[in-house]
Amino acid sequence: MAATARSGLAALAVAAASMLVLVGCAPGGEPRPSTPISPESGKPVNLVAISVGDCFDVPPSAPDGQALEYSSCDTPHTYEAYAEHELADGEYPGVDELTTIAKTQCRTAFESFTGGDSHRSAFDFSYIGPSESTWNALDDRELVCILFPLNGQPTTGSARDSGA
Repeated sequence: MAATARSGLAALAVAAASMLVLVGCAPGGEPRPSTPISPESGKPVNLVAISVGDCFDVPPSAPDGQALEYSSCDTPHTYEAYAEHELADGEYPGVDELTTIAKTQCRTAFESFTGGDSHRSAFDFSYIGPSESTWNALDDRELVCILFPLNGQPTTGSARDSGA
């Protein structure tokens, strides 16, 4: 897919003390799983609890800020957390600046993690980062890079070293 076709941005604000912002370049925005995901499939967690190595989903019916985390990436899932970046202290940088930082940090980490070119991948990337309220109240400075399949279909296994 051409880089210009993959240069769109989409954002989904997540209320409960975190933010999931799509910085990848999928033209349609965030994929939603085409198959229903039941709460029995995974452990409900707040998005701020997601860390590198976690595979998870954000079902449409989940309360704001909640995700379903799976005990293994062998369970069909839509998202995989693959890198973390600690943000510098100071004033809250705002969503635009976080997005700029995430594009750089997450793209580099994406290519290292998957072993493939992010512009030609079957996956796109995004991030979970602090909101202004978590930045100020909780000293939240962590940006977590996540990837997801461009086709929006759940996948099984990790994308690590997939070349995809």
